[in-house]
Amino acid sequence: MIKKFLNSKIVISYRNDGIPSVQELCDIVNNYKNKVSVIYSRDYKYALSNSDVKEVLIIGY
Repeated sequence: MIKKFLNSKIVISYRNDGIPSVQELCDIVNNYKNKVSVIYSRDYKYALSNSDVKEVLIIGY
């Protein structure tokens, strides 16, 4: 998917407890984009989850 949109900014909305890890996704995006930024949200609870997680935006440009 990232390769398909090489000429665009890439924004991935993700959970910090996901698989692959946030770092692994950043490494993948970094293979295609020169710069990668990561923005973490505050803690919040998903409706069907018992744990606090952070929403993460991974931005490649």
